[in-house]
Amino acid sequence: MEFDALFNDVTGMLAQGFPGAADFFDQRRDTYGFVPAHPEEPPRGVDLAACIPLANDLTRPLVTQIAHLVDRLHWQQTYTEADGFSRDFLNKYAWLNLISPEGMFSSDSARVTIGYWGQGLFYPEHSHAPEEIYCVLAGSAIFHSEGHPPRLAGPGDTIHHTPHQKHALDMTPGPLLALIPWRGDGLVAKSDLK
Repeated sequence: MEFDALFNDVTGMLAQGFPGAADFFDQRRDTYGFVPAHPEEPPRGVDLAACIPLANDLTRPLVTQIAHLVDRLHWQQTYTEADGFSRDFLNKYAWLNLISPEGMFSSDSARVTIGYWGQGLFYPEHSHAPEEIYCVLAGSAIFHSEGHPPRLAGPGDTIHHTPHQKHALDMTPGPLLALIPWRGDGLVAKSDLK
Protein backbone atom coordinates (compact mmCIF):
# COMPACT_ATOMS: atom_id res chain seq x y z
CA MET A 1 0.00 0.00 0.00
CA GLU A 2 1.42 3.39 -1.00
CA PHE A 3 0.48 5.00 2.32
CA ASP A 4 2.30 2.32 4.32
CA ALA A 5 5.32 2.99 2.12
CA LEU A 6 4.99 6.72 2.84
CA PHE A 7 4.74 5.99 6.58
CA ASN A 8 7.86 3.81 6.44
CA ASP A 9 9.81 6.31 4.36
CA VAL A 10 8.85 9.29 6.54
CA THR A 11 9.62 7.52 9.81
CA GLY A 12 12.82 6.09 8.33
CA MET A 13 13.90 9.56 7.18
CA LEU A 14 13.22 11.03 10.61
CA ALA A 15 15.18 8.22 12.28
CA GLN A 16 18.19 8.31 9.95
CA GLY A 17 18.40 11.85 8.66
CA PHE A 18 17.34 14.06 11.54
CA PRO A 19 18.94 13.37 14.96
CA GLY A 20 16.43 13.45 17.81
CA ALA A 21 13.33 13.62 15.62
CA ALA A 22 12.50 9.92 15.91
CA ASP A 23 12.28 10.26 19.71
CA PHE A 24 8.99 12.13 19.22
CA PHE A 25 6.93 9.09 18.19
CA ASP A 26 6.81 5.30 18.02
CA GLN A 27 8.22 4.20 14.67
CA ARG A 28 6.42 0.85 14.60
CA ARG A 29 3.63 0.93 12.02
CA ASP A 30 1.52 -1.59 13.94
CA THR A 31 1.06 0.86 16.84
CA TYR A 32 -1.12 3.13 14.69
CA GLY A 33 -4.59 2.59 13.29
CA PHE A 34 -5.07 3.49 9.64
CA VAL A 35 -7.85 5.95 8.86
CA PRO A 36 -8.30 6.43 5.12
CA ALA A 37 -8.75 10.12 4.43
CA HIS A 38 -10.53 11.53 1.43
CA PRO A 39 -8.03 13.22 -0.86
CA GLU A 40 -7.97 17.00 -0.65
CA GLU A 41 -5.59 18.69 -3.06
CA PRO A 42 -3.58 21.67 -1.85
CA PRO A 43 -4.11 25.16 -3.28
CA ARG A 44 -2.75 25.68 -6.80
CA GLY A 45 0.19 27.71 -5.50
CA VAL A 46 1.57 24.69 -3.64
CA ASP A 47 4.15 23.29 -6.07
CA LEU A 48 5.68 20.16 -4.59
CA ALA A 49 7.28 19.10 -7.88
CA ALA A 50 9.34 22.32 -7.77
CA CYS A 51 10.77 21.14 -4.43
CA ILE A 52 12.46 18.07 -5.94
CA PRO A 53 15.54 19.94 -7.26
CA LEU A 54 15.67 21.91 -3.98
CA ALA A 55 16.20 18.73 -1.92
CA ASN A 56 19.54 17.14 -1.11
CA ASP A 57 20.64 13.61 -2.00
CA LEU A 58 19.26 12.20 1.27
CA THR A 59 15.85 13.90 1.14
CA ARG A 60 15.17 13.89 -2.63
CA PRO A 61 13.60 10.38 -2.80
CA LEU A 62 11.06 11.28 -0.09
CA VAL A 63 10.33 14.69 -1.65
CA THR A 64 9.73 12.93 -4.98
CA GLN A 65 7.40 10.43 -3.30
CA ILE A 66 5.38 13.19 -1.60
CA ALA A 67 5.12 15.10 -4.90
CA HIS A 68 3.93 11.93 -6.65
CA LEU A 69 1.21 11.37 -4.00
CA VAL A 70 0.10 15.01 -3.74
CA ASP A 71 -3.38 14.48 -5.20
CA ARG A 72 -4.06 11.39 -3.05
CA LEU A 73 -3.32 13.03 0.30
CA HIS A 74 -5.53 15.15 2.56
CA TRP A 75 -4.01 18.64 2.55
CA GLN A 76 -5.33 21.22 5.02
CA GLN A 77 -4.88 24.79 6.21
CA THR A 78 -5.04 26.11 9.75
CA TYR A 79 -5.67 29.75 8.95
CA THR A 80 -8.09 31.87 6.94
CA GLU A 81 -8.33 35.50 5.88
CA ALA A 82 -10.28 36.09 9.12
CA ASP A 83 -7.05 35.26 10.98
CA GLY A 84 -5.28 38.05 9.10
CA PHE A 85 -3.63 35.93 6.40
CA SER A 86 -3.56 37.23 2.84
CA ARG A 87 -5.04 35.37 -0.11
CA ASP A 88 -1.47 35.05 -1.47
CA PHE A 89 -0.34 33.29 1.72
CA LEU A 90 -3.35 30.97 1.67
CA ASN A 91 -2.75 30.09 -1.99
CA LYS A 92 0.83 29.01 -1.27
CA TYR A 93 0.69 26.97 1.92
CA ALA A 94 -0.73 23.65 3.05
CA TRP A 95 -0.01 20.78 5.39
CA LEU A 96 -1.13 17.26 6.13
CA ASN A 97 -0.91 15.07 9.20
CA LEU A 98 0.58 11.69 8.50
CA ILE A 99 0.41 10.76 12.21
CA SER A 100 -1.90 12.55 14.67
CA PRO A 101 -5.17 12.20 16.57
CA GLU A 102 -6.82 13.21 13.26
CA GLY A 103 -4.20 11.82 10.90
CA MET A 104 -4.05 9.04 8.39
CA PHE A 105 -2.20 7.02 11.03
CA SER A 106 -3.98 7.71 14.32
CA SER A 107 -2.13 8.51 17.53
CA ASP A 108 -3.20 10.38 20.66
CA SER A 109 0.40 11.02 21.71
CA ALA A 110 2.23 12.14 18.57
CA ARG A 111 1.87 14.18 15.42
CA VAL A 112 4.00 14.11 12.28
CA THR A 113 3.10 16.81 9.78
CA ILE A 114 4.29 17.42 6.22
CA GLY A 115 4.18 21.17 5.62
CA TYR A 116 4.74 23.42 2.61
CA TRP A 117 5.15 27.21 2.49
CA GLY A 118 5.72 28.99 -0.82
CA GLN A 119 8.58 31.23 -1.82
CA GLY A 120 8.51 34.67 -0.24
CA LEU A 121 5.87 33.91 2.40
CA PHE A 122 6.25 35.08 5.98
CA TYR A 123 4.63 32.89 8.65
CA PRO A 124 4.21 35.36 11.52
CA GLU A 125 5.20 34.81 15.12
CA HIS A 126 3.16 32.11 16.81
CA SER A 127 3.45 29.55 19.58
CA HIS A 128 1.78 26.34 20.69
CA ALA A 129 1.82 23.88 23.56
CA PRO A 130 3.45 20.94 21.74
CA GLU A 131 7.19 20.72 21.28
CA GLU A 132 8.19 20.43 17.61
CA ILE A 133 11.16 19.90 15.33
CA TYR A 134 11.17 21.28 11.79
CA CYS A 135 13.10 18.80 9.63
CA VAL A 136 13.79 20.52 6.32
CA LEU A 137 13.32 18.29 3.28
CA ALA A 138 13.62 20.87 0.50
CA GLY A 139 14.00 24.58 -0.02
CA SER A 140 14.90 26.90 2.81
CA ALA A 141 13.61 29.40 5.33
CA ILE A 142 14.94 31.81 7.91
CA PHE A 143 13.71 30.74 11.34
CA HIS A 144 13.17 33.41 13.98
CA SER A 145 12.98 31.46 17.26
CA GLU A 146 12.61 33.23 20.60
CA GLY A 147 15.94 33.32 22.44
CA HIS A 148 18.01 32.51 19.34
CA PRO A 149 19.45 34.54 16.46
CA PRO A 150 17.74 34.12 13.07
CA ARG A 151 18.91 30.97 11.29
CA LEU A 152 18.77 30.00 7.64
CA ALA A 153 17.87 26.30 7.41
CA GLY A 154 18.00 24.10 4.32
CA PRO A 155 17.69 20.40 3.45
CA GLY A 156 18.87 18.16 6.28
CA ASP A 157 18.72 20.91 8.92
CA THR A 158 16.56 20.81 12.03
CA ILE A 159 15.03 23.60 14.07
CA HIS A 160 13.73 22.68 17.54
CA HIS A 161 10.98 24.63 19.33
CA THR A 162 10.14 23.98 22.96
CA PRO A 163 6.54 24.21 24.25
CA HIS A 164 5.19 27.78 23.93
CA GLN A 165 8.43 29.09 22.35
CA LYS A 166 7.51 31.93 19.99
CA HIS A 167 8.75 31.51 16.43
CA ALA A 168 8.25 32.85 12.91
CA LEU A 169 9.40 31.68 9.48
CA ASP A 170 10.54 33.75 6.53
CA MET A 171 10.48 31.74 3.30
CA THR A 172 13.22 33.82 1.73
CA PRO A 173 14.38 32.49 -0.54
CA GLY A 174 12.00 29.53 -0.05
CA PRO A 175 9.89 27.58 -0.69
CA LEU A 176 10.01 25.28 2.34
CA LEU A 177 8.96 21.62 2.55
CA ALA A 178 9.43 20.09 5.98
CA LEU A 179 8.57 17.13 8.17
CA ILE A 180 7.47 18.32 11.59
CA PRO A 181 7.19 15.83 14.46
CA TRP A 182 5.30 17.17 17.48
CA ARG A 183 4.75 15.87 21.00
CA GLY A 184 2.92 17.11 24.07
CA ASP A 185 -0.49 18.52 24.87
CA GLY A 186 -2.77 20.14 22.31
CA LEU A 187 -1.45 18.29 19.27
CA VAL A 188 -4.23 19.53 17.00
CA ALA A 189 -5.00 22.87 18.67
CA LYS A 190 -4.61 26.03 16.61
CA SER A 191 -1.42 28.00 17.28
CA ASP A 192 -1.55 31.26 19.20
CA LEU A 193 -0.68 34.12 16.87
CA LYS A 194 1.20 36.96 18.53
